[in-house]
Amino acid sequence: MPGSERERLDPAASGWSADRLAAAEAWSHQIGSTVVMVIQHGAVVAQWGDVAAKTPLASVRKSLLSALYGNAVARGDINLKQTLAQLGIDDNEPSLSAEEKSATVRDLLEARSGVYHAALYETPSMAASRPPRHSHPPGTFWYYNNWDFNTLGAIYEHATRHSIFDAFASEIAKAIFTLTLSR
Repeated sequence: MPGSERERLDPAASGWSADRLAAAEAWSHQIGSTVVMVIQHGAVVAQWGDVAAKTPLASVRKSLLSALYGNAVARGDINLKQTLAQLGIDDNEPSLSAEEKSATVRDLLEARSGVYHAALYETPSMAASRPPRHSHPPGTFWYYNNWDFNTLGAIYEHATRHSIFDAFASEIAKAIFTLTLSR
């Protein structure tokens, strides 16, 4: 986090409801959040939990990748209507079927590709709940699918000619850091 200390705001003086912040804190504890910071214009309005503790995260890459996709689509680097076939995407044996290759980039972003192959970083529970191949056409069924997210990463890097890590650093992290310092 830029700077070791942030300015603190009085929640009530900044227009925040103490009751609603207390309800948010109670809810965050109920759902198992480890830390929450409410920041307004770079200053801390409220926080709870150990903000200095390292917290293991899962599935953050999907949110970050979605943000990078928004930028790439806005620049015209990626077309959400392109199909896997148009992009030349296939998989190891068994190869993708013509129907699976009709899935669009948008289908993958929405976790509705209809491609149910084993994927890297797939947990045992994900593998056990993975629908059978060809059970749902693209765009018709939501399934939290690491295959979709892994493929989106490959599509992004090919289309933009930038690694996801470099793009995140330049397009998101640097922008947040710059915005934080300017306030």
